[in-house]
Amino acid sequence: MKYFLLFAYLYALFSTIFTAGTFGTPQDEWYYRHVGKIYWQSKDFSLNPEHPPLAKLLGASLPVLLGKDNQIYYRLMHLLLYVAAGVALSLFFYFRKQYWATFIFCLLYFFNPNIKAIASLDVNDFLVSLLVATSAFFIYYGRWPFAAVLSLGFALSTKFTALFYLPFLLLALFCGRSFSNFGKILQTTFTLILGIALPLSASYLFEWSELKHFWEGFCFQLHHNQSGHPTYLFGNFSKHGFWYFYLLVYFFKTSLPMHLLILATLGGYFLKQRPFRLKLLLSPILLYFLIPALSLLLVLSKMDVQIGYRYLLPAVLLLIVACTLMAAEWLQQKRINTLIAILFCFLVVAEDLYQLLNSNYLSYFNQLLLSPATRSFADSNIDWGQDIPRHLLRERYSYSEPLPLDLTNVCTNPRQKEHYFFRIGASELVGIWGNPLASQFMQLKPFATVAGHEIFKLTQAEVSSILCKSGWEKIRPITW
Repeated sequence: MKYFLLFAYLYALFSTIFTAGTFGTPQDEWYYRHVGKIYWQSKDFSLNPEHPPLAKLLGASLPVLLGKDNQIYYRLMHLLLYVAAGVALSLFFYFRKQYWATFIFCLLYFFNPNIKAIASLDVNDFLVSLLVATSAFFIYYGRWPFAAVLSLGFALSTKFTALFYLPFLLLALFCGRSFSNFGKILQTTFTLILGIALPLSASYLFEWSELKHFWEGFCFQLHHNQSGHPTYLFGNFSKHGFWYFYLLVYFFKTSLPMHLLILATLGGYFLKQRPFRLKLLLSPILLYFLIPALSLLLVLSKMDVQIGYRYLLPAVLLLIVACTLMAAEWLQQKRINTLIAILFCFLVVAEDLYQLLNSNYLSYFNQLLLSPATRSFADSNIDWGQDIPRHLLRERYSYSEPLPLDLTNVCTNPRQKEHYFFRIGASELVGIWGNPLASQFMQLKPFATVAGHEIFKLTQAEVSSILCKSGWEKIRPITW
């Protein structure tokens, strides 16, 4: 087991650094970098109030401190947190001699393409997921209530999504403990207020007048949800989403070996509980991990803004920790069957390694999605407005003809007059923004797919036909 742990740690560190160094910069990440530096330098939190500032401050801390404006420095704190959290939890179970739990956690966490993709970016989605899972972990072991509150306070300072876990924290604090007198209730209430107020104040650098932007951001998110956001799913459009959007996104963006491993863990745990009793629903694993994960899925499914898998990441991380705890309780100290362990390890690691070598962590979908992802989902993980020069450098020779390195936005290649290259992002391709020119390309077969963008190689006659159908008179620079 110790050799497997060493392999998992080294692989996670290498793959995240490699991924962080090769990913193009999504639009949100580019903006977070700019805003984070302003937060540190001027303490003006009026920019980008729609999200609390903690993740932006964290990402910009090293560049401001070291004076380095390199992409890897902005992403370094997030990927180190990803590796450190995984190492800490796996060692926690390892030293308790719960080897099956250690093994399952490492496979589900360190070799998960979607978690690794988002953890390698300077955005707030992984950080809020990690902090919510940390709060649940402290609640489960019931010894550090202030640490649980503090973790959720930092999660609220990262993204408003963390609000979904607040009822479960209150349930643990006030219903899961016995109060002998009124003083105990006051003490718990004070712990709750202090544990949330302290991280919020720290995330605004103790500039009390700037705390108003937290409320402004919350109001903005409410208005955004009421207004809706264009969504595309298997040929259907909606401005207010589909109730099954996140179910399908989770199903198709989770690798098949992980589906099998999660189902085996859940099935084994619940079969051991037979005969089923109502008290099973009140077990700590269900109450603080599985039920919150399902509640977030339900809340997101009812919302009118359905943008991408990353919104679901807190529920995914809660599910992973729940499976780990189930394995610790169900299998206890049973010895690992070597053959089964090797089989699962090979399947999960091979899938993750294949995605790493093909540079499509961010746009990952499993083999059950038979149609191209760029034409199936309007998921921000597919086309997050990334720049693609880094991806082109790695992939340009993977096709019958090398792709031009100056392929930015929709452009022509002046060195090859007999044809033109067009690059179109998935959201534009499926017609999310109603661009008549982009929708014409849905009828064509792409020459290549890079970083969630389809690249088309067309002759002059084909270009003229498309422009005529869409009402354009000539080729012109277009920003998509």
